[in-house]
Amino acid sequence: MIFGRRRRKRIRPRQTARPSFTRHMVRGFLLLIALALLGTLIHYATRLRAFTIQDIEVTGGVTISHDAIKDEVTHELQGSYWGLIPRTFVLTYPHDAITQGLLSHARLHDPRVERDGLTRLQVSFDEYAPYAILCGRDESKPCFLIDRSGFAFEEAGTLTGGALVRYVEEGQAEITRGNAISADQLGAEARFIENTERELGFRIGSVTYTEDGDIRFGINGGGAFLVNAARDLDESFENIHTVLQVDAYKDLRPGDFQYIDARFPPKIFVNDTPPDTALPTDESATGTRGAL
Repeated sequence: MIFGRRRRKRIRPRQTARPSFTRHMVRGFLLLIALALLGTLIHYATRLRAFTIQDIEVTGGVTISHDAIKDEVTHELQGSYWGLIPRTFVLTYPHDAITQGLLSHARLHDPRVERDGLTRLQVSFDEYAPYAILCGRDESKPCFLIDRSGFAFEEAGTLTGGALVRYVEEGQAEITRGNAISADQLGAEARFIENTERELGFRIGSVTYTEDGDIRFGINGGGAFLVNAARDLDESFENIHTVLQVDAYKDLRPGDFQYIDARFPPKIFVNDTPPDTALPTDESATGTRGAL
Protein backbone atom coordinates (compact mmCIF):
# COMPACT_ATOMS: atom_id res chain seq x y z
CA MET A 1 0.00 0.00 0.00
CA ILE A 2 1.49 3.26 -1.03
CA PHE A 3 0.94 6.25 1.02
CA GLY A 4 1.52 9.69 -0.59
CA ARG A 5 3.05 12.57 1.23
CA ARG A 6 0.57 15.28 1.99
CA ARG A 7 1.64 18.69 0.63
CA ARG A 8 1.29 21.52 3.01
CA LYS A 9 -0.36 24.70 1.89
CA ARG A 10 1.91 27.72 1.93
CA ILE A 11 0.33 30.39 4.03
CA ARG A 12 1.00 33.84 2.67
CA PRO A 13 1.36 36.69 5.16
CA ARG A 14 -1.62 38.90 5.23
CA GLN A 15 -1.01 42.32 3.60
CA THR A 16 -1.47 45.38 5.73
CA ALA A 17 -4.75 46.90 4.95
CA ARG A 18 -4.72 50.34 3.35
CA PRO A 19 -6.07 53.29 5.33
CA SER A 20 -9.75 53.28 5.11
CA PHE A 21 -11.84 56.00 3.54
CA THR A 22 -12.95 57.07 7.00
CA ARG A 23 -9.35 57.51 8.10
CA HIS A 24 -8.68 59.72 5.05
CA MET A 25 -11.67 61.84 5.91
CA VAL A 26 -10.49 62.31 9.48
CA ARG A 27 -7.01 63.30 8.42
CA GLY A 28 -8.34 65.74 5.85
CA PHE A 29 -10.68 67.27 8.38
CA LEU A 30 -7.87 67.71 10.90
CA LEU A 31 -5.69 69.32 8.21
CA LEU A 32 -8.43 71.81 7.36
CA ILE A 33 -8.81 72.69 11.03
CA ALA A 34 -5.04 73.24 11.33
CA LEU A 35 -4.98 75.46 8.24
CA ALA A 36 -7.97 77.44 9.49
CA LEU A 37 -6.30 77.96 12.85
CA LEU A 38 -3.05 79.01 11.17
CA GLY A 39 -4.91 81.43 8.87
CA THR A 40 -6.77 82.90 11.81
CA LEU A 41 -3.53 83.33 13.73
CA ILE A 42 -1.85 85.05 10.76
CA HIS A 43 -4.91 87.23 10.14
CA TYR A 44 -5.00 88.61 13.66
CA ALA A 45 -1.25 88.65 14.38
CA THR A 46 -0.44 90.69 11.25
CA ARG A 47 -3.07 93.26 12.24
CA LEU A 48 -1.72 93.99 15.67
CA ARG A 49 -0.82 97.68 16.03
CA ALA A 50 2.64 96.69 17.18
CA PHE A 51 3.38 95.11 13.77
CA THR A 52 1.63 97.46 11.33
CA ILE A 53 2.50 100.86 9.85
CA GLN A 54 0.71 103.48 11.93
CA ASP A 55 2.48 106.68 10.91
CA ILE A 56 4.05 108.09 7.72
CA GLU A 57 6.65 110.87 7.78
CA VAL A 58 7.53 112.71 4.55
CA THR A 59 10.62 114.89 4.11
CA GLY A 60 12.50 116.45 1.18
CA GLY A 61 11.70 118.49 -1.88
CA VAL A 62 10.60 122.11 -2.12
CA THR A 63 7.48 122.49 -4.27
CA ILE A 64 6.04 118.97 -4.05
CA SER A 65 3.31 118.74 -1.41
CA HIS A 66 4.20 116.47 1.50
CA ASP A 67 0.50 115.97 2.23
CA ALA A 68 -0.09 114.76 -1.34
CA ILE A 69 2.82 112.30 -1.06
CA LYS A 70 1.52 111.04 2.28
CA ASP A 71 -1.95 110.50 0.79
CA GLU A 72 -0.45 108.49 -2.08
CA VAL A 73 1.57 106.28 0.27
CA THR A 74 -1.47 105.77 2.52
CA HIS A 75 -3.52 104.71 -0.51
CA GLU A 76 -0.81 102.22 -1.51
CA LEU A 77 -0.96 100.67 1.98
CA GLN A 78 -4.67 99.98 1.80
CA GLY A 79 -6.00 96.47 1.26
CA SER A 80 -4.35 93.11 1.88
CA TYR A 81 -2.51 90.26 0.20
CA TRP A 82 -4.86 87.38 -0.69
CA GLY A 83 -7.39 88.81 1.77
CA LEU A 84 -5.18 87.61 4.62
CA ILE A 85 -2.13 89.80 5.32
CA PRO A 86 -2.68 93.58 5.41
CA ARG A 87 -0.41 95.70 3.23
CA THR A 88 0.49 97.68 6.35
CA PHE A 89 2.25 94.65 7.90
CA VAL A 90 5.83 95.73 8.56
CA LEU A 91 7.47 92.68 6.98
CA THR A 92 5.50 92.73 3.74
CA TYR A 93 4.55 96.38 3.13
CA PRO A 94 4.74 97.29 -0.61
CA HIS A 95 8.12 99.04 -0.65
CA ASP A 96 8.70 98.75 -4.42
CA ALA A 97 5.17 99.81 -5.34
CA ILE A 98 5.47 102.91 -3.16
CA THR A 99 8.83 103.80 -4.73
CA GLN A 100 7.50 103.40 -8.27
CA GLY A 101 4.49 105.53 -7.41
CA LEU A 102 6.72 108.33 -6.17
CA LEU A 103 8.72 108.28 -9.40
CA SER A 104 5.56 109.19 -11.31
CA HIS A 105 6.16 112.78 -10.18
CA ALA A 106 8.30 114.41 -12.87
CA ARG A 107 10.17 116.68 -10.46
CA LEU A 108 10.86 113.99 -7.87
CA HIS A 109 13.97 111.81 -7.91
CA ASP A 110 15.94 109.49 -5.65
CA PRO A 111 12.96 108.43 -3.47
CA ARG A 112 13.84 106.65 -0.21
CA VAL A 113 11.32 104.54 1.71
CA GLU A 114 12.49 103.07 5.00
CA ARG A 115 11.01 101.71 8.22
CA ASP A 116 11.69 103.56 11.45
CA GLY A 117 11.00 100.92 14.06
CA LEU A 118 7.93 98.75 13.54
CA THR A 119 5.16 101.30 13.16
CA ARG A 120 6.64 104.32 11.35
CA LEU A 121 7.44 104.70 7.67
CA GLN A 122 9.89 107.39 6.57
CA VAL A 123 9.58 108.69 3.02
CA SER A 124 12.16 111.16 1.70
CA PHE A 125 13.11 112.37 -1.77
CA ASP A 126 15.03 114.97 -3.74
CA GLU A 127 13.51 117.38 -6.21
CA TYR A 128 14.82 118.63 -9.55
CA ALA A 129 15.34 122.40 -9.46
CA PRO A 130 14.65 124.21 -12.76
CA TYR A 131 17.80 125.83 -14.13
CA ALA A 132 16.89 126.51 -17.75
CA ILE A 133 14.45 125.62 -20.54
CA LEU A 134 15.42 123.33 -23.41
CA CYS A 135 13.56 123.35 -26.73
CA GLY A 136 13.92 121.52 -30.03
CA ARG A 137 13.72 122.82 -33.57
CA ASP A 138 9.97 122.14 -33.88
CA GLU A 139 8.20 124.98 -32.08
CA SER A 140 4.97 122.96 -31.93
CA LYS A 141 6.63 120.42 -29.62
CA PRO A 142 6.90 121.07 -25.88
CA CYS A 143 10.01 122.47 -24.27
CA PHE A 144 11.42 120.87 -21.11
CA LEU A 145 12.82 122.19 -17.86
CA ILE A 146 16.39 121.09 -17.18
CA ASP A 147 18.39 121.13 -13.95
CA ARG A 148 22.04 122.09 -13.52
CA SER A 149 23.17 118.61 -14.54
CA GLY A 150 21.47 119.06 -17.93
CA PHE A 151 18.70 116.53 -17.23
CA ALA A 152 15.37 117.31 -18.92
CA PHE A 153 12.82 116.33 -16.29
CA GLU A 154 9.49 118.05 -16.97
CA GLU A 155 7.59 119.80 -19.73
CA ALA A 156 7.95 123.56 -19.37
CA GLY A 157 4.40 124.33 -20.42
CA THR A 158 3.70 127.90 -21.44
CA LEU A 159 6.30 129.64 -19.29
CA THR A 160 6.76 133.30 -20.12
CA GLY A 161 9.27 135.92 -19.03
CA GLY A 162 13.03 135.77 -18.87
CA ALA A 163 13.62 134.16 -15.48
CA LEU A 164 15.16 131.07 -17.12
CA VAL A 165 17.60 130.98 -20.03
CA ARG A 166 16.11 129.24 -23.08
CA TYR A 167 18.33 126.64 -24.79
CA VAL A 168 17.48 125.54 -28.34
CA GLU A 169 18.76 122.42 -30.14
CA GLU A 170 18.39 123.23 -33.84
CA GLY A 171 19.63 119.75 -34.77
CA GLN A 172 16.88 118.03 -32.79
CA ALA A 173 13.21 118.25 -33.74
CA GLU A 174 11.85 117.72 -30.24
CA ILE A 175 13.01 117.20 -26.68
CA THR A 176 12.03 114.26 -24.48
CA ARG A 177 12.58 113.51 -20.82
CA GLY A 178 16.16 112.38 -20.21
CA ASN A 179 19.72 113.60 -20.30
CA ALA A 180 19.98 116.34 -22.89
CA ILE A 181 23.07 118.47 -22.19
CA SER A 182 26.26 117.30 -20.51
CA ALA A 183 26.99 118.84 -17.12
CA ASP A 184 30.46 119.97 -18.28
CA GLN A 185 29.05 121.76 -21.31
CA LEU A 186 26.29 123.39 -19.29
CA GLY A 187 28.83 124.50 -16.69
CA ALA A 188 31.07 126.13 -19.30
CA GLU A 189 28.10 127.98 -20.78
CA ALA A 190 26.98 129.05 -17.30
CA ARG A 191 30.39 130.68 -16.76
CA PHE A 192 30.10 132.45 -20.11
CA ILE A 193 26.63 133.75 -19.20
CA GLU A 194 27.70 134.87 -15.72
CA ASN A 195 30.86 136.60 -17.03
CA THR A 196 28.83 138.35 -19.72
CA GLU A 197 26.46 139.83 -17.16
CA ARG A 198 29.08 140.64 -14.55
CA GLU A 199 31.81 142.10 -16.76
CA LEU A 200 29.91 143.37 -19.80
CA GLY A 201 26.50 144.19 -18.33
CA PHE A 202 24.73 142.12 -20.99
CA ARG A 203 22.16 139.52 -19.98
CA ILE A 204 21.95 136.33 -22.04
CA GLY A 205 18.37 135.22 -22.66
CA SER A 206 18.90 132.30 -25.03
CA VAL A 207 21.54 129.77 -26.06
CA THR A 208 21.14 128.13 -29.48
CA TYR A 209 23.10 125.12 -30.68
CA THR A 210 23.18 125.40 -34.46
CA GLU A 211 23.37 122.47 -36.84
CA ASP A 212 26.81 123.72 -37.91
CA GLY A 213 28.26 123.12 -34.45
CA ASP A 214 28.17 126.74 -33.34
CA ILE A 215 26.61 128.37 -30.29
CA ARG A 216 24.62 131.59 -30.49
CA PHE A 217 24.20 133.44 -27.21
CA GLY A 218 21.16 135.70 -27.66
CA ILE A 219 21.25 138.93 -25.66
CA ASN A 220 18.14 140.37 -24.03
CA GLY A 221 17.34 143.60 -25.83
CA GLY A 222 18.94 142.52 -29.12
CA GLY A 223 22.23 141.22 -30.46
CA ALA A 224 24.13 137.96 -30.11
CA PHE A 225 27.55 136.45 -29.52
CA LEU A 226 28.59 133.69 -31.94
CA VAL A 227 31.16 131.12 -30.82
CA ASN A 228 32.40 127.74 -31.97
CA ALA A 229 31.18 124.93 -29.69
CA ALA A 230 34.45 123.06 -30.19
CA ARG A 231 36.52 125.92 -28.78
CA ASP A 232 37.10 126.87 -25.17
CA LEU A 233 34.25 129.15 -24.11
CA ASP A 234 36.38 130.97 -21.55
CA GLU A 235 38.81 131.90 -24.33
CA SER A 236 35.95 132.94 -26.61
CA PHE A 237 34.59 135.21 -23.88
CA GLU A 238 37.98 136.85 -23.41
CA ASN A 239 38.13 137.54 -27.15
CA ILE A 240 34.70 139.18 -27.08
CA HIS A 241 35.59 141.10 -23.94
CA THR A 242 38.74 142.43 -25.65
CA VAL A 243 36.74 143.61 -28.67
CA LEU A 244 34.31 145.52 -26.48
CA GLN A 245 37.23 147.42 -24.92
CA VAL A 246 38.13 148.92 -28.29
CA ASP A 247 37.05 152.55 -28.63
CA ALA A 248 34.91 151.83 -31.68
CA TYR A 249 32.79 149.27 -29.81
CA LYS A 250 33.06 150.04 -26.09
CA ASP A 251 29.76 151.93 -26.13
CA LEU A 252 27.80 149.13 -27.80
CA ARG A 253 24.68 148.23 -25.86
CA PRO A 254 21.99 145.57 -26.46
CA GLY A 255 20.01 146.54 -29.53
CA ASP A 256 22.94 148.48 -31.07
CA PHE A 257 24.45 145.55 -32.97
CA GLN A 258 23.43 142.30 -34.61
CA TYR A 259 26.28 140.09 -33.44
CA ILE A 260 29.90 139.72 -32.46
CA ASP A 261 31.35 136.69 -34.20
CA ALA A 262 34.18 134.97 -32.28
CA ARG A 263 34.11 131.68 -34.16
CA PHE A 264 37.30 132.28 -36.13
CA PRO A 265 40.00 133.65 -33.81
CA PRO A 266 42.21 135.55 -33.93
CA LYS A 267 39.80 137.47 -36.18
CA ILE A 268 36.64 138.75 -34.48
CA PHE A 269 33.84 140.14 -36.65
CA VAL A 270 31.42 142.78 -35.43
CA ASN A 271 28.16 143.61 -37.17
CA ASP A 272 27.19 146.90 -35.57
CA THR A 273 23.98 147.47 -37.48
CA PRO A 274 20.79 147.37 -35.39
CA PRO A 275 19.20 143.90 -35.13
CA ASP A 276 16.04 144.95 -37.00
CA THR A 277 18.05 146.18 -40.01
CA ALA A 278 17.95 143.92 -43.05
CA LEU A 279 21.36 142.84 -44.30
CA PRO A 280 22.37 142.83 -47.98
CA THR A 281 22.11 139.35 -49.46
CA ASP A 282 25.69 139.56 -50.75
CA GLU A 283 27.18 140.63 -47.40
CA SER A 284 30.51 139.04 -46.57
CA ALA A 285 32.91 139.10 -43.66
CA THR A 286 34.65 142.13 -45.15
CA GLY A 287 31.44 144.01 -45.98
CA THR A 288 29.41 145.83 -43.33
CA ARG A 289 31.13 143.88 -40.57
CA GLY A 290 34.11 145.21 -38.73
CA ALA A 291 36.97 142.72 -38.38
CA LEU A 292 39.62 142.89 -35.67
